[in-house]
Amino acid sequence: PQSSDFPEQERLYNSLGTIYFESANYQQAKNYFEKALRTLGPSVDMKDESVVTLKSNIANCMLQLRQYRGAINLFRELLRTGMQSRVISHNVAHAYAETKQYDSSLYYSGKVSRQNDIVTVRMLNDIGRIYTEQRRWSNASGALDSSLAIINSLFKRTKNRDRTSNYLLRSLLAEKQQQPNESIKWCNEAIKEVHFNFRPVNIYDVPVNETETLSPITFLELLQQKARLLENRYRVTNDKVALDACFRTHLMAAHTASYIRRCFDNDEAKMYFQQDRSAVYHDALRIAHELTDNGNGIKYIDGLLEINEGYKGSIVYENIRHLDLSARVKLPAWVIEKERSLKRSLGFLTTQLNTVRSSEEAGRIYDNLVTTNVELSRLLALYDRDPAYQLFRNQRAPAMHSFESISKVLDDETAIISFNVTRSNVYALSVTKQGFKTCSITRDSSFNVAFKAFIGEIYLQQEGRRYTGYKASNELYERLLAPLLELTGSKKHWVIMPDDFLSYIPFDALCVKPDGREYLIFNRQISYHYSFSLLMLTMNEPKQSLTARTSFFAPFNKETTNIVASGLAPLPFSATEAPGKNIFAQLSTEATKTNWISSIDGATTLHLATHATT
Repeated sequence: PQSSDFPEQERLYNSLGTIYFESANYQQAKNYFEKALRTLGPSVDMKDESVVTLKSNIANCMLQLRQYRGAINLFRELLRTGMQSRVISHNVAHAYAETKQYDSSLYYSGKVSRQNDIVTVRMLNDIGRIYTEQRRWSNASGALDSSLAIINSLFKRTKNRDRTSNYLLRSLLAEKQQQPNESIKWCNEAIKEVHFNFRPVNIYDVPVNETETLSPITFLELLQQKARLLENRYRVTNDKVALDACFRTHLMAAHTASYIRRCFDNDEAKMYFQQDRSAVYHDALRIAHELTDNGNGIKYIDGLLEINEGYKGSIVYENIRHLDLSARVKLPAWVIEKERSLKRSLGFLTTQLNTVRSSEEAGRIYDNLVTTNVELSRLLALYDRDPAYQLFRNQRAPAMHSFESISKVLDDETAIISFNVTRSNVYALSVTKQGFKTCSITRDSSFNVAFKAFIGEIYLQQEGRRYTGYKASNELYERLLAPLLELTGSKKHWVIMPDDFLSYIPFDALCVKPDGREYLIFNRQISYHYSFSLLMLTMNEPKQSLTARTSFFAPFNKETTNIVASGLAPLPFSATEAPGKNIFAQLSTEATKTNWISSIDGATTLHLATHATT
């Protein structure tokens, strides 16, 4: 309840909630609105305007957080008060539209009186979307025309996200009506509306800067729409220029996704990646591999590497955040607080850009947005002292993504093999000092059967039962690795970068031949890494100091009577796992428990190259 020591608490918390809402931090906004509601006390009239306003604000937060059922229930409860019924009816209609309950949405839309305001604009856009889904073409077009007329009267030619949504819906309407040229035209109009400096000459043009947008997430959705339309054009007409433009659009979408992840710390950005953060990259990988697999590799390899790293960067994001927190300890408190403040400003200014009506005001906010981006970039330069944090902040650094820079640091005996798993394919990319090769592997039933059979055998522990996974093991080798042998066959050291379920495969144990026991490890030194960027990071680390010492333990590097008796296979390449100076190596019969314990004292690194079991 309100305290005499702190009057106006409800207004204070409501204002804080509003600030967080406008910065797209909806959960925190909801927390403050709920706190404001509690300060009014249990005896307050539920029909009091302050109560209705706060509950409506809470329901709007739930709507933005995609908690649709809870939002609908709360909005319907508020409708019974008879207050703010027009806006609340629209919000209920929108929530029903988001959950594809179109009849209910249209019912509540019918309760909203039409006026020359943003409520009517958004209601008409929703109605246009519903009619498009219901294939009521003329009704959809009429709703969108009416919405656009109000937008133009309210905002004139000031860029606006509601106009962007209107254009996108027109693109979807034309696509549903099988009017591909009209659909691409409207998609380009939508991108022009949301991007400050995009002036396309033809349908193949793609924006060049992901930061100069009214709404990065809307921009990303438009890029995905345009890429799909361009791909459809290629499939129907065999227009190679359309496929190239499709790839460039996907690449810009990957840039934008990385930009959102790096620089926007609000709920809108988080929710986008919670939905399906890999979909952006999977579509891009599919097109990139189609181009490189068909002999156009040299033109697209750097783009493919960039998409590959953006995808793996999005999956490893939580791990890098852990490094982020470790790096922050070294920074003054004002730097951390300044970063938070600037990121909140980015969200707030982006939201403001979607509500202003004058070009002058939009220009002022855009200037502030640019200044904030620059200031944030300068501030983040302070993180450069920590290479892992620098990698997280700048995932598009050329040194991390160019084939030339990667091939330069590889020796003549090393091949890197990176896999990316999508719903229907496994995409493989191999890089050596001499070149690169790509291939696409279909995840058909035989592949899935082989994988399950091999994993079932390799991890099965049952006394008295012999291992029978040779055939499945060889099939996986033939599908995943054999197509790359033209490039990797002469290399002794293979660095495997698995993805998704492929991480369960011990590639060392794959059989090279179906009828024998010639395991891959007999002829290859196999190691594992997560991504090109992280591998490059470790390869470019400073060399060990003269005082550093490694205790190296490799008992299985040669076949001895003890190894034969153990039933475990020798690991001939294990002796080469720890190259460098100041290595205290214990190999073969010298690698005993007593020697290992005595060598630990004073060592800065302990390296065990042996078998493992669980």
